[in-house]
Amino acid sequence: MKSIGLIGCGKMGQAILKGLGDGTVIVSRRNQAELKRICEESNAKAGTNAEAAACDIVFLCVKPQQYAHVLPEIAPYVRKDALFIYLAPGFTVETMRSKLNLAQDANIVHLMPNTPCAVGAGVLAYAAPASFTGDEEATFVKLLSPLGALFRVEEKDMNAVVGVSGSSPAYFYMMIDALAMAGVRAGLSRQAAQNMAAQTMKGCAEMLLRSGKHPGMLRDEVMSPGGTTAEAVYVLEKEGFAGTLMEAVDRCVKKSAGMG
Repeated sequence: MKSIGLIGCGKMGQAILKGLGDGTVIVSRRNQAELKRICEESNAKAGTNAEAAACDIVFLCVKPQQYAHVLPEIAPYVRKDALFIYLAPGFTVETMRSKLNLAQDANIVHLMPNTPCAVGAGVLAYAAPASFTGDEEATFVKLLSPLGALFRVEEKDMNAVVGVSGSSPAYFYMMIDALAMAGVRAGLSRQAAQNMAAQTMKGCAEMLLRSGKHPGMLRDEVMSPGGTTAEAVYVLEKEGFAGTLMEAVDRCVKKSAGMG
C-alpha cells in the first residue's frame, strides 16, 4: 500500500485529504493546533515536511508564496520514483523538476483543483510529462476521482484553467448571492431565494453536461418572445455581463501567469 504525504493542509489540502482512500497519509502544517485537529478528524498522521516529502505520493499544497523556502527544504527527501503533485499556479512542471533536482522522467504532475472537491463535485485539471502514461496515470486518476471530474491539459493551458475553473467558484457564489439579494428585494426570504438560486445553478450545469448543447441554445430555450426572461437578458447584455466576466477571467489568467 502506497504512502501519501500532504505538505500544507489548508482548505484545498483538507478537501484532497477527505477524498483519499485507504493508506498511510502523513500531513504537515505550520499551524500545529490545526494540524492536530485535522489528524483527529481523519486517519492521517501528523508529521514534518520532510516526512511527508519522503512518501510514495506527495501532494504539495502550500501557497505559492511559500515555495521559496519549502522547495529547498523538501528537495533532499523527495524520492526519485515518487509521484509528486503540486497545486500552485504559475509554476511549470519543468520549473518544479529543476527546483527538486529530479530527472527528466520524474513523475511530476501540476494539479489545479477547485474548492467543490470538498463535496466530491470539483474540477481537477492536470498537466503531466509525456512519460506519465498508462498504469501511472490510471493510478493517479483513481486516487483523485472521488473528488470530482479530472481533465488532462497541456502545461501551457494551466493558467487558463485557473481562470475558468480554479477561481470560478468565487464568481458563481457572487452570482448566487446577488440573485438571493434580488429575491429578498422582491419579497422572498433570504434562505428560500438562496436555495432556489443555488439549485437552479446546479440544475443548469447538469442539464448542460447531459445535453451537450451550446449554452446559448439552452439560454434561448428559456426565453419566449417579449417575455420576462428576454427582458432580464437584455439588461444583462446591455450592462456588459459577458464582457465583464471575460475581463475578470483574463485578469485572473494574467495574475496566475505572473505568480511563478
